[in-house]
Amino acid sequence: MRSNTKLLLIVILISLTLVACSGGGDDSNNTVTDNATAIIVPTVPPGAEPSLPINGEGVQLAAKVNDDEITMHEFQRALSRTSHLGDIASYDAIASVELNKLIYQSLINKLAIDWGIVITDEEVESEYQAMREFVQDDVEWQAWLDENVYTEEEFRQSLRDNLITQRIQEMVIDYTAIEQVMLIHARHILVATEEQANIVLARLDAGESFGALSAELSLDPTTRSNDGDLGWFASDDLPHVPELTDLAGQLQPGQRGGPLRTILGYHIVETLEISSRPATEEEKAAAKARQFNNWLQSLREGAIIERYSN
Repeated sequence: MRSNTKLLLIVILISLTLVACSGGGDDSNNTVTDNATAIIVPTVPPGAEPSLPINGEGVQLAAKVNDDEITMHEFQRALSRTSHLGDIASYDAIASVELNKLIYQSLINKLAIDWGIVITDEEVESEYQAMREFVQDDVEWQAWLDENVYTEEEFRQSLRDNLITQRIQEMVIDYTAIEQVMLIHARHILVATEEQANIVLARLDAGESFGALSAELSLDPTTRSNDGDLGWFASDDLPHVPELTDLAGQLQPGQRGGPLRTILGYHIVETLEISSRPATEEEKAAAKARQFNNWLQSLREGAIIERYSN
């Protein structure tokens, strides 16, 4: 009998460790079948006009990343693994996310080759055996693979991709920058238009009181009666206006900046004090994710990417 607890544990492990999955398999076959899923890989009948670009073997492509191909087979296999998300997101949204994962993994894998990063079969086997500790019965393990649309080869490739991504992360993340959290004490005046913001700046430059102008003009009801004081905040404390945090963190105590446009309007910002404290483990993880996502975005901007699906 299947152990639901063991299966839950292994799903959690994979969701925590796998940054992105890329499917393997032989694209030369038109139909790939396992015990759980039969997926038809589109090919182009003789004389028909292809709806998607095809490679030299007649297999349709979902995307190209520089010179590397992402086949519809790989894309469909990855998409099949997200069937449980169908009730909380649209097909187009899920498909776009999954294709982006494959694109990013392609970029990472190519960079790993360029940087001489090699993941050995022994390392993959070690990861594989760590997973198998939670589901040791072969029948139960095969059932889990089937349910999650993996062949053994695909699952091992996903582990290899994850190890490559982890190795790249270790090389590109500035770990010294995530040990401390910057704390900022700032105040602001929020107005509706850039013209009004420039008038506020001019009046401040002329010597008028920041607090008096806040009480007179600011649209922020929570701070206008308190000299515009935002109090102390860290980078994640103002999620709706991250631009304000960025600007305040770039200013020296006593400096003013703006007009700064956000979804709320136009801000004049003055930084009062800057301090720091040790980051929590959750904040370190969030900072690592931000750093890596920003790096991935810059990597993508330097690539030639053609998306043929979603």
